[in-house]
Amino acid sequence: MKNRKKGITNFEFVLSVFVFLSTISFVAISVINEVPNLHQNSVGNIIRTKSHSVSEMLLFDTGIPSNWNATSVQRIGLSSVSGHIDINKVNNLTEICSTDIGKLRGLLGDVVINISRISDGSTIAYCKTTELPAEFIVRRSAVISPGNEIVRIDVVAA
Repeated sequence: MKNRKKGITNFEFVLSVFVFLSTISFVAISVINEVPNLHQNSVGNIIRTKSHSVSEMLLFDTGIPSNWNATSVQRIGLSSVSGHIDINKVNNLTEICSTDIGKLRGLLGDVVINISRISDGSTIAYCKTTELPAEFIVRRSAVISPGNEIVRIDVVAA
């Protein structure tokens, strides 16, 4: 009789160890399968944050100095009054884009900026410091002065 009980106890122990190891394996495999998705979400959040940051800086900041030009700029901002962007600053941005992409990349990072009129869709300024997939575009509207015309600012950053 003693051998029979001992065999049952060993079987129960082996079965419980098997169930325990199966559960641990299932949890480990589930976590490992989620890591790429979590990483991709994290990268997407970083791109969104950078794009929002650049768009807010362009739209709501006057820049340093506040009357900056292509040679004196330390921080780019297109605003003259909150929600209004200055056409002269947009022209200065276009000049930097065409003459010194390295300086623009140093000031804003890897970005694509497109400023266009809402009325006819024509492009006022387009700056691209790198090839970026348009996975996440921050689209904002502003009034450009002089003329009080509504424009759309699209920003993609990495």
